[in-house]
Amino acid sequence: MLGIYGFVQFSSSIVEVFLRLYLVVYFTTIVGLKGEQAGLIVSSSLVVSAFFAPAIGNFADYFKRRFGNVKPLINLAIVCLSVSLILLFVPKWESSQKWTLFILCFFYQISYTSFLIPYFSLAKELVIKSNDIISLHSWRYFWGSLGAIIGVSLPYLGKYFNDNTYLPFGLLMAAGCLIFGPTALHFIKDISNSNPIHTETKKGFKKDIKQLLKTKPFKYFLFFYILMSIGLGINQTLAVFYYKESLMLTSTETSQLLGVYMLFFCLSILVWTIISKKIGLKKTILIGVTGTLCVF
Repeated sequence: MLGIYGFVQFSSSIVEVFLRLYLVVYFTTIVGLKGEQAGLIVSSSLVVSAFFAPAIGNFADYFKRRFGNVKPLINLAIVCLSVSLILLFVPKWESSQKWTLFILCFFYQISYTSFLIPYFSLAKELVIKSNDIISLHSWRYFWGSLGAIIGVSLPYLGKYFNDNTYLPFGLLMAAGCLIFGPTALHFIKDISNSNPIHTETKKGFKKDIKQLLKTKPFKYFLFFYILMSIGLGINQTLAVFYYKESLMLTSTETSQLLGVYMLFFCLSILVWTIISKKIGLKKTILIGVTGTLCVF
């Protein structure tokens, strides 16, 4: 059950990593936008969609209380995500259609957020024992990393297609989302009603936000999460440009480098899972943060 939960993120990780790495490249090399224009479209769509995340989470909670299951909501988000991919890559866009491209990027970001939030909320329904949460998210990162490996490797297929189109990539990713996501969700049993550790409290959206903001540990985690997200976003968005323009690597060498990186990242999940079970989550997080700071 825990492994099936993680598999839901397999296809969505292909999409997320591919778009993070290659969407700006697509806008500049295929559509013909300037680098500043492409970066502004992608970043602004992400920022604007972020303000909708609390509302999406609130609606997911309402949907769960009203219908007893968030899986239909996740499936709907997967369909919207697939449609956004088709609209982004199938038509032949012109550099003058900046606002249309912004709307499509925004549609993708909203669709992905609408998938991710209820999908994450589904995790607590599958937790029976306290250690299950570690295994569950380890499986999620494992399948997500395998999807990421495919995402960074998709440009390999470019040699079989016309180099001036990303259409095959968009269709392949949309098909993967529509096939793998709903199929995996179908095999996840709804056990929330029979699980005694789940307790629902209805405090209201505004009260929940105020209570979270008053909690000091939450503020610290939120600060570091925002900081790491900014670094991750910049790193992934500019990685391809850095490897090609500064290091003068070819497209094949760039994909190989990113693929090897994701492979090692995937294998490291097993190591961190074992360490966290041995020494606890807090010490594991401290080691991870310290190691990250030392690298920088």
